Amino acid sequence: MSLFDALYCSRLSSYTRLPKVSIARDIENGLQYLHDKNIIHGDMKSLNVLINEATGEATLCDFGLANIKYSLSSLAIFWGGKFSSMPVKEAKVAGTPRWMAPELFRGTQCSKASDVYAFGMILYELVSEKVPFENIEKNEEVIKSICANKRPEVPTSTQTTINSFALIMCKCWQDRAEYRPQHNELQRDLQAISDNKITILENTTAIATNPYSDYERFSRFV
Repeated sequence: MSLFDALYCSRLSSYTRLPKVSIARDIENGLQYLHDKNIIHGDMKSLNVLINEATGEATLCDFGLANIKYSLSSLAIFWGGKFSSMPVKEAKVAGTPRWMAPELFRGTQCSKASDVYAFGMILYELVSEKVPFENIEKNEEVIKSICANKRPEVPTSTQTTINSFALIMCKCWQDRAEYRPQHNELQRDLQAISDNKITILENTTAIATNPYSDYERFSRFV
């Protein structure tokens, strides 16, 4: 099942608690692996993270928008179910607006930094169990908010781990791509959270009277 299913559709989740710290580390490890290969995912979100129900391990999926980053005038892009060659400057911007970095709406190409921004949005989902900007119905309004340097409200808690996650996501949400953290910093911060042996697992959603309530409400956004 996807992380989206696990967070928002309690009927589909076999977990009473999600191992959120280890899920975050698995996602970061997968993203670092892609970036080390110069591959940009391009559509990072909870729906594109698979959770192994037996082990709780997380794996990135859906590379339909993934680009191989080259310093050439053209590159092969998997687009619309087939590979095509086009100049880098003409490559289209695609993804899911609520998870997309602001520069993508200003004509900049997907990058490792825009993937890191989206990773911050997945951390937000893990902590809040809400899709980004869930209080805004129209994607056009979401895009305006993102370009105005507005972000989802950062969760606050007495739990150290939630606050630590909040700090990481805020680093990832920097408006200027060059200010976002590198993988070594993300790995260090997530390792520090893990070493503290503090969990945010208590924050998961209880079985709802209507198990589809959040799923149906949020699924239209992705």
